[in-house]
Amino acid sequence: MKKLKKALSLLLAGVVAATAMLCGSVSASAASSKTALLKTALTQIDSRATDVAALGQDLYMFFNDTYNAVYRIGSDEIKNWRSTGKLKATKIAVDPEVAKTDWDYYTDITFEYGDYALWGYYKNDNTITKFVMKYDKANKKITKVYSTDNYIGISGDGSMSEFIYDSDKGKLTLKILNNKAKLVKQLSYDFSAEDTYSRWAVFRYGSDTACISYYRESEADLSSNEGIKGGHIITVDKNGKTKTVADNLNRDISVGNNYITFDRRPLAGRSYVYLTSKGKGYGTFGLRRLENEVFKTDGAVYVYTINDFGKKIYGTKAVAEYVAGPDEDLQYKYALVNISSDKFISAVYDDMSTSDNGEMFLVKNSKGQWGYLNSKGKKLAMFDDAGAFTGSGKYAPVIKNGKIYLVDKNMKQVSKTIKADDNSYLNTLGDELFLYTYGGKTYLMTNKK
Repeated sequence: MKKLKKALSLLLAGVVAATAMLCGSVSASAASSKTALLKTALTQIDSRATDVAALGQDLYMFFNDTYNAVYRIGSDEIKNWRSTGKLKATKIAVDPEVAKTDWDYYTDITFEYGDYALWGYYKNDNTITKFVMKYDKANKKITKVYSTDNYIGISGDGSMSEFIYDSDKGKLTLKILNNKAKLVKQLSYDFSAEDTYSRWAVFRYGSDTACISYYRESEADLSSNEGIKGGHIITVDKNGKTKTVADNLNRDISVGNNYITFDRRPLAGRSYVYLTSKGKGYGTFGLRRLENEVFKTDGAVYVYTINDFGKKIYGTKAVAEYVAGPDEDLQYKYALVNISSDKFISAVYDDMSTSDNGEMFLVKNSKGQWGYLNSKGKKLAMFDDAGAFTGSGKYAPVIKNGKIYLVDKNMKQVSKTIKADDNSYLNTLGDELFLYTYGGKTYLMTNKK
C-alpha cells in the first residue's frame, strides 16, 4: 500500500487467529436467516485502481502505486446498490496542479473534520510539498488553497498554522493563515544561544490551537537527571490570539481537539501534563508508576503518550502508547487507561484504535490476530482479520477460517459468508461500506437488506 498511513481509524485493518468465541461455519438453516453480502470489484468503478482509502464525507481515494482518483460513494448510492445490485460512484475533479503529482493524504488529515484536508507530494529529495485542499460539494471538485514545503497544520474550517524553523539564523516563525491563505498572525522568536531549544505544534486533527515553545538546557541538567530549567509554552488560535499557558519546561508537544499535551519533567519522574486550549490542567500521569503495572521495561528508551496521532479521550478512557527500543528498532505497544484513576484497564496490544467513540476498540495482539475490546477494556473476540466498528455502524467485517462475514457488537455473526484466502485482508471504509481482497483482486462489500 503506497505511503498511506493506518493511523486513520476508518482505514484500520489487520490479520488475526481464531478464538472459540465464534464459529466460522453455520448450519444451512442458520445461514438462511442471515443477510446476504454484495460485492463489487474495484475495477468495475475504476479500471486502474487496486486499493481504496477513505477521505471523509463519503469521499474515497482509488489508487495504485502511480495513480490516484477521488470518487464519492454516499448513503444513497449504497442504498441503491442494495436494491439494484449495481454500485455507482461519482468521480470528483481534483485541482490539475495536484492531480499531476503522486499526491497522498498527509499525516491522516482528511475531510473528516470539515471541507478542508491536507495532502502531500513526496519528492525525490525526501521532502514533502503539502497541499491544503478544499472540497466543493456543489461543483463536485477539490481545489488547492495553499501549498508549502514547511510544516503546516489545518483546522476543520481551513485555518492554517505554518511553522518555519531556520537554524542558521536562529529563528522560529509560526504563521496563522485563514482559509483563503491570508496572514492573520505571525509569531517570531530568536534562539541564538547554543543551549536554547524549541518545540512546536501546528493545528492537527481538527484542532484550532497551535503552540510554540522554547527552553534552555545544559549538559549539567541532563547528566544530573534534574530536568530542564526554564522554558515557555505559548498558544495561538486561528484568530491570532496568543496566550502563555505555561512557564514549565517542555520536551514534547502534541495538539489535538482542544487540548495540548507536554512533558513537564522529561528526565525526572516523567510526569506528563495535559492542558486544554485555555491552559487549564486536564490530567497528570507518572510514567514510572504506571509502566510497572502493564508495560514491562528493560531500561530502554520509553515514552508515554495519550491523545497522540489522532487518538482521543473518551469519557475517562484513553489510548496509552508505549515506545521502547533503539531508534532503528522502535517497538510500539498500546493499552487502555482510565485517566481519572491513572490505571490501565486492558492488556497490552501491538495496535489499538477506535472509530466508535470509545465504545469498541479494534486491537492487534502479539500473534498478529485482530479483534475487539469493549469500553471496559474486556477482550470480546479475536479473528484472522477484523475491521473497525464506526460510530453509527452496527456491524464490522471479520475473517475467520477462510470465511468473510459481518459481526455485531455482541460478536454474533449476522451475515452469510464470502470466501477468503490466505492473502485476504479487509478494511472498514464507512458505516455500510467495507473492503476485502480475494484471489489478488480487491472488492467493495456491503450487506444486502
